[in-house]
Amino acid sequence: MNAPAKIVAKSKLSEWKGLDRIGLLVHGMRCIWREQEKDDVGIDGEIEFCRPRSDGDGAIATGKIVKVQSKSGSSFVIRDGDDGFASPVAEKDLYYWRGFNLPVIYLVYHPDDDALYWKDVKAYLRDNPGALTAPHRIEFSKAEDRFDENAYPALLALCEAAPEHVSTEAGETLFTNLLRIERRPKTVWIAPVLPQKQFGFHDRLTGIIPPYVYTRAGVSVATASAAAVRTRVFMAAFPRRWVFGA
Repeated sequence: MNAPAKIVAKSKLSEWKGLDRIGLLVHGMRCIWREQEKDDVGIDGEIEFCRPRSDGDGAIATGKIVKVQSKSGSSFVIRDGDDGFASPVAEKDLYYWRGFNLPVIYLVYHPDDDALYWKDVKAYLRDNPGALTAPHRIEFSKAEDRFDENAYPALLALCEAAPEHVSTEAGETLFTNLLRIERRPKTVWIAPVLPQKQFGFHDRLTGIIPPYVYTRAGVSVATASAAAVRTRVFMAAFPRRWVFGA
């Protein structure tokens, strides 16, 4: 009786080959390829683009990132011809990629050509809005969309055109609980805390002056009551002493 064997599917081998090819080409561009380690929901990895150093010794990391979704195998290559082919995609993936806050490229490993092809997903959907209606496909040109070291300038331009993660143009309303200090206290009283009382002082102090919040950064902050605001009283408590001013 033959022992049961673990089978590696042909599709899995094709997937690994495609991912390995991505890493090989990205490193050939002197950029960084980071494969997604945990199970993904539509992103397989990312490319961080690097610029060559002026002295030719290594490269400078830019922090510019492109997210990558890759597919491998003949099942992701349909309507194949000398000039191009199409790749079927899920509708939910298209909407997911379109809403990403980083550029997303779709990479397909073509096993018969032994080559990778790529598309900027957001630009493709912008230029081809019909791609969001069935049948959902992304069309590739074998001459223009080949993913190799010659794609570096176009990929870097895609990163440069991407908006910053934090907008410097959009505004927002700030709601603050800070109180304006209208004058300094004329008199300050300091009362030491007995050494035997210092242990757990922070916890015992909480709630004494409601509403009260104690921070462990060294100083406690009291949200003063309306009466305290009117009389301009400032209170603070330190781990080893009380400080009271009025």
